Amino acid sequence: MKPERLRDLHAHITGSIDADALFELIFDEKLYRSDKDKIDTITKPFGIRLASEITRNVETARMRFNSLYPCRPNGKTEFDSIMKRFILTSYLLEKVPDSEEKIGYIVASRFKQQNVNYVEWRINPLSATLHQTAEEGLEKLCHFYDGMRKVANLDSKLVLSIAKNQYGKNWRPLPEKIKYLKLELEKLLKAGTGLPIVGLDAVNKDEITIADLQGPLSLAENYGLALVPHVGELCSKNLETDLENVETAVGFGAKRLGHAVSAYIPLKRLLGTYDNTGKEYTAQRIQKLKLKQDTILNLLKENGIAIEVCPTSNMAAHLGGIDYSLHPADILHKRGIPIVACTDDYGIFGSPLSSEIDILTKYKHLDRAMLIKNSKTYSINQFKR
Repeated sequence: MKPERLRDLHAHITGSIDADALFELIFDEKLYRSDKDKIDTITKPFGIRLASEITRNVETARMRFNSLYPCRPNGKTEFDSIMKRFILTSYLLEKVPDSEEKIGYIVASRFKQQNVNYVEWRINPLSATLHQTAEEGLEKLCHFYDGMRKVANLDSKLVLSIAKNQYGKNWRPLPEKIKYLKLELEKLLKAGTGLPIVGLDAVNKDEITIADLQGPLSLAENYGLALVPHVGELCSKNLETDLENVETAVGFGAKRLGHAVSAYIPLKRLLGTYDNTGKEYTAQRIQKLKLKQDTILNLLKENGIAIEVCPTSNMAAHLGGIDYSLHPADILHKRGIPIVACTDDYGIFGSPLSSEIDILTKYKHLDRAMLIKNSKTYSINQFKR
């Protein structure tokens, strides 16, 4: 039997480097000696002072780090803990020579080994740059892609992500920063025609709404890119705003939506809890939200918009459960909304694409062939034909 040819349509480059590869970079560059306190500080939230442990026993440190770094579902919502993993990768991008190219090659190689032959990689081109300019962003993207294209028979595409938390504060937009973002992003797109840039995304905590980013996101249509934003991740000031973001993304012409769990989670779990502004989710409020959910699900079906479902990421970061059978992906399927199985951050969650598909087939009884077909049907390269 031939191996399955898989496509991952939602994979963050810097979240896809696994613990063993991170360990090797730290060890090979001897950062555990030269920057011991920094490494220990960054890794302490993971439950290990990595540099100190390497000094005592390399193999024991490797095994412990490989065990502690991945964020598996544990019954809690671990979004903030998960985001701390990116601090380590950002540090290595600064410290390791030719780090972008090395990481690009590492993540592409891992996915190829897992029978993935097409990936839409998410990357924020302006983060971790000195001045957040188009020139710096383009150089960064080129280095990552130089590493990726060394891996034969893996079709790597780039989706540029805008970090929502960088352009707002206290739930309010920062207009001048957003204006600057659009200018630099457009410069990058004009100069980066030699790169396989296929989409635009908005990611991270919702300090602002998708509507606040209309200017930068409108560049997707102007430059023939697909809009595939993260929305509805339960990290806005309230669920009303989460759902508004989903609806706005559809209105902006989104081709797929990342996560969008607020549109289909059972709302009884929220009854008696409080939103991020301190307002209670009462029975009356829940009923209004259910009606809004129903409207949005109908909208998604009517527009044929697929949802990127990342089971392990969803459970660990958004839903806070431990039992995969409680993931509500079956609600989407019953409503006729296409599901695309994705990894999100393979390195952080430790679950390759084949395992994410297995989870949906085993626990939600979804058809494996359908999921694999959806990943091709809803690939950006298919939209562009």
